[in-house]
Amino acid sequence: MDTVGKVMAGCLGLDLSTIKTADDYRFWLASGLAVLADRGVRLALLPGGTGLAMKGTVGAADFSSAVQALAGDPDTMNRHHDLHGQMAKRFKLFLAAGTTWVRRGDRLLHIAPIYQPDGTLLGEQAQTHHSRMEREWGWARGSDLVVWSTEIGPLGLVVGTDEWYPEVSRILTLQGARVLLAPALVPAPAGFHLALAGMWQEVQQNQVFALENWPGGPMAGVDWCGWSAIYGPCEATPGETGFFAPIPPADGGPPLEWTAASPFRWGEPPPQPLAAELDFTVHRQVADNYPIFRHFNQPLYRRHFPHIYQQKAGDQG
Repeated sequence: MDTVGKVMAGCLGLDLSTIKTADDYRFWLASGLAVLADRGVRLALLPGGTGLAMKGTVGAADFSSAVQALAGDPDTMNRHHDLHGQMAKRFKLFLAAGTTWVRRGDRLLHIAPIYQPDGTLLGEQAQTHHSRMEREWGWARGSDLVVWSTEIGPLGLVVGTDEWYPEVSRILTLQGARVLLAPALVPAPAGFHLALAGMWQEVQQNQVFALENWPGGPMAGVDWCGWSAIYGPCEATPGETGFFAPIPPADGGPPLEWTAASPFRWGEPPPQPLAAELDFTVHRQVADNYPIFRHFNQPLYRRHFPHIYQQKAGDQG
């Protein structure tokens, strides 16, 4: 799959304490995307849980019940498509519109849709792996991992808990993805190690770019840990940190306080949208200097992955 030379990408952080109604969500979305569009962003990622936020159910008392109610509404996806498709078209960008929940047959799926600059749906990705709590809530697994070839490069979505299952990013990379988009929801308190063990690590292991976005604050009876970041292979990033944005502390320590260029604390969504330039020419140079793909054990993957996932699908019924 071909990639462009450079593309501006951005994350729109969400402070859930500011969202009381559906109108609040629409204002946050439009104003934030306007900032990103002014910076030349052509690919934007929203955080996980946007389906609940856009419906104005942030103040619900119980998360699982709120998800069930959202998924049981037959108009959930139509509303999501209408609003986010309009915004993608208005600002002329690819918009990975966070996540929502839908019921298809008897299956409750956690879905991440992505929209094209003309406002149409490019596709959607269902979460394929779950935590114990998510299984107890009755969430069903998605069965496919999709890569979309676009004018700005091949894109893949890593949804929710999939971020901490390395098979997901590896499979998407083997299918040609060069930018991974990871919307998730992470309960607070959470340590910075979760970010390093998630997409930061996957970026280094697969030589891809990635955007990661978690909402912060209270929603549906849970306090969520906020975080937004744009990653690249260490060799392609300033100071070889693996971060394009935010900028880590000079001493490489935990990001309790960021620099003046990125003034927010770990566990809080950024007060301003993040944006960074992804340079695929530099990416190719990194890959040429250390061709990590040659070290992937693809015969092992072909031998074991299909059996493992077929067995899991059978266990789920």
